[in-house]
Amino acid sequence: MIMLNLLVVLLALPVDVHACTTIALGREATVDGSTIATYNADSSQLDSRMAFIPPQDHAPGSLRPVYASDGNYPRYVGVRSQMYEAATVNGLRQNQSVPVGHIPQVSHTYGYWEACYPIMNEKGLGFGESTTLGRISAKGAGAGGTALFYVDSLMAIALERCETARCAVETMGYFGEAGGFYGEDTTPGCAGEALTVVDGSEAWVFHIMADFDGGAVWAAQRVPDGHAAVVANNFIIHGIDFDDHEHQNYMWSKDILKVAHQLVQKGAPSLCSEAETFDFLQCFGGDIRTTFYDPGYGPPVPDPWYTTLRMWRVQNLLAPSLGYEASDNAFDLPFSFAVDKPVSVTEVMDIKRDQYAGTPYDLSKGALAGPFGDPNRDEGGDSLLKVHGYGPRAISLLRTSYSTICHSYGRRGGSVAWVAAHQPATSVYVPFFAQSNSCHASYTRGNQKEFDMQSAWWTFSFVSNWMRLEWQSMHKSFVSPALLRLQSEAVEAVIRASAGKAARDFTLLQTGIQEKVVEEWARLGSFLIGAYNNGYLNYPTIAVQHGYPEAWLSAIGFRPTLKPLLVQPLSHKEALATAPLPPGTSAMFTAAAGGFFAGGLVVASVFMALGRVGRRCGVADSSYWQLSGA
Repeated sequence: MIMLNLLVVLLALPVDVHACTTIALGREATVDGSTIATYNADSSQLDSRMAFIPPQDHAPGSLRPVYASDGNYPRYVGVRSQMYEAATVNGLRQNQSVPVGHIPQVSHTYGYWEACYPIMNEKGLGFGESTTLGRISAKGAGAGGTALFYVDSLMAIALERCETARCAVETMGYFGEAGGFYGEDTTPGCAGEALTVVDGSEAWVFHIMADFDGGAVWAAQRVPDGHAAVVANNFIIHGIDFDDHEHQNYMWSKDILKVAHQLVQKGAPSLCSEAETFDFLQCFGGDIRTTFYDPGYGPPVPDPWYTTLRMWRVQNLLAPSLGYEASDNAFDLPFSFAVDKPVSVTEVMDIKRDQYAGTPYDLSKGALAGPFGDPNRDEGGDSLLKVHGYGPRAISLLRTSYSTICHSYGRRGGSVAWVAAHQPATSVYVPFFAQSNSCHASYTRGNQKEFDMQSAWWTFSFVSNWMRLEWQSMHKSFVSPALLRLQSEAVEAVIRASAGKAARDFTLLQTGIQEKVVEEWARLGSFLIGAYNNGYLNYPTIAVQHGYPEAWLSAIGFRPTLKPLLVQPLSHKEALATAPLPPGTSAMFTAAAGGFFAGGLVVASVFMALGRVGRRCGVADSSYWQLSGA
């Protein structure tokens, strides 16, 4: 029986929503027989510093503290790692983190690497993560509730105690049920979590959310060996084989059907009541065509493409022969799919960098890309309450704080977590070996509130942001060649070391690679400042005029006039006709939008009524709130 000793109740700090993408690959889907789990941490405020949590022995009767989740800097202050020691920032000494509860400790815990989320342990067990919709929400013990575990604590406990993905799933499920689970937000919009879990032999997808009784409901499904699975802020597990008593392909919480039946009584689909028709996504998730997952950066209306387009893109890249068409209906998307051919870790890196180049959704094209093809988009703002619209949501974003690829060989050894600081589209993945214990200092620094060129995060962030001046020119001429060269060198060094052709001092090897990459990227950033200054190209000749592209000038109607060039806005009726709301969206949004454009304040009152104002996640259908739990 788990011991829950809640010592204090803390006022939880707000956590910025992590609108992330994770991919899992089975061992026959990779060229070297490894398993892979990826994670893009797409949040604008995350503390992305890398910390090594050392292995430890514990005396009998010891207790393990559990802390409230906080992804912002500093995410934790204490003794878990040297990186977490209290520092003085702007004249103020950081306060030690205080646990919200304890669980019994085990005699020995494994060492592992973590950033905002735990990543990989010394045994090669690795994770990816994505926040999801969930029909039942709960408050954490640090925010006035009783639930003890957010998903980061469950991941950490699993890495401390487990060598296999199966052990990790069972451990996280057990503690979630026993101690209670809370999501990233207290609303159903961000109440669920999905993890990809790999161990070198198997890849699993794990789903969890709160139940109505202070515990958790969860399920896990094994990714077939030749398949890939992708999670993009939505559950993906459908039916469960409840006759799989040996748990070859499925695991689930003991009261899963009981909770499903409770939800049916509250309006969930009737198919949830029976094991034969049970569908995890439909029972415990939501229809993203009418219910919206909103990380706080997009239009306050349902945007199913926010999820489904990323899933389609990964399918399109890994299995083009399947001919998947982009769709806004997440219920039609499979849990996993067979890849056309085994892929390398380098190809996976390229997928994590993707921004739809060469597709109808290419973010480097169109008016929002500006004259120089910037694939990044400024997000959010009050204007989206007045002008309805949304565009493609890329896999790599300007707000991606960091990206990880857990490349696991499990018991064979040589597992490595590849980490890219800032967004992977303009970053180099560097190795963090499962059996290493320290890294280059630049990866332990970085506060998004304060510019710091001794930080790997700021080094890569600067280049990515400076490129927005003339993105395509910088990318083609300088950034892409440097990225490809450094990435190739890093991957080849790791392959040689893993094959035993180089020294197996993994800590020394990775530190050297990390130092070289960050130093060269800092020099690249300094070069780009001079090379693209005052609107000129200053390399190899100073002050070369290039001006705006011909296509851009033609598109905006450039002509001999001193008057500003203005694009004629669509009328309200034209906007609704050319860009209709997603299927099934509540009619109140159309009515509210019309009132707003007419000069009224209807839309503001509607969003207040829905709980949209002041929240990060929300729903279009107010009846959905009735499914909230504790």
